Amino acid sequence: MTTFIEGEPALFLTPKEKDWRSKVRVGGFRASPNLAMRFDVRSFRRGGNPFDIDNLAKPVLDELQLQPETIWVLVQVSASPGLTLSRDAPPPAPDSAVQVSVQEPRGRSVKPIVPMPEIVGLSLIGNGSEPVGLALYFDSAEVPIWDFGFEGPIKPFIDGLGPLLGPAPQGPADHRIRELRITRGSRPGQRGARIRMWLLD
Repeated sequence: MTTFIEGEPALFLTPKEKDWRSKVRVGGFRASPNLAMRFDVRSFRRGGNPFDIDNLAKPVLDELQLQPETIWVLVQVSASPGLTLSRDAPPPAPDSAVQVSVQEPRGRSVKPIVPMPEIVGLSLIGNGSEPVGLALYFDSAEVPIWDFGFEGPIKPFIDGLGPLLGPAPQGPADHRIRELRITRGSRPGQRGARIRMWLLD
């Protein structure tokens, strides 16, 4: 099943979010163990500033109210903006991807934003401006991977990847992430996670 929702996708906490969520609701996409979201946007900037992929995905996830086992988010520039929802599972990360294991992934945002201990001292991916793909593999079967808010497991995790992403005015340059693949595991009570990050073509 594939559902296409026409129109420029709105970002979280922006004036157009409410109308965009109404379009997502009317689209009628139903539950699946896998959720794929492909966003076609006119530009990678809004109001002259780059935006983060999690702020694009959050309104859709909040509206759908699904609890998938995997989430696959892609964003690309197109003259025909919209959102394609499907039940596709994310493919494996490429063999060339940098891999790091994290013992205690963050469950909420922290201030000031600092990298997770396992990320400290790692090298920048690329020159700090090229788009990257990011895969997050959580060990736990209980982690709510669909929660992209400040108290969820995804945004705080990405905020802790500064050395790999490079700096930006508000923290790490997470606007570089143009593809995000998330998988939750099958090990109750476990807390670890792995990341893989790679340059996109």
